[in-house]
Amino acid sequence: MKRDSPDLNVIVGGSLNPNWVEWLMGWPVGWSSLEPIKTLRWESFSKEPLNIPRVATGVKNRVNRLKAIGNGQVPGCAATAWSILSGGFD
Repeated sequence: MKRDSPDLNVIVGGSLNPNWVEWLMGWPVGWSSLEPIKTLRWESFSKEPLNIPRVATGVKNRVNRLKAIGNGQVPGCAATAWSILSGGFD
């Protein structure tokens, strides 16, 4: 980007959506929210969900949620590591 160009969030119309990042990393949608989760919503990895936008505006606790997601482990990697370390794979 050029030095005097607008910020990326202005160009795309929002900031990174924590719900989309949760889906991307394999977590249930909403797991990083500070609100109690009533039901876990796991989205399919076969295709990108149409109802979760990549960017959003006005998401409550967005920065803190993204920090929590970034500090977490991708579930598929953790499951594979556990299986290898516990002797589940030959």
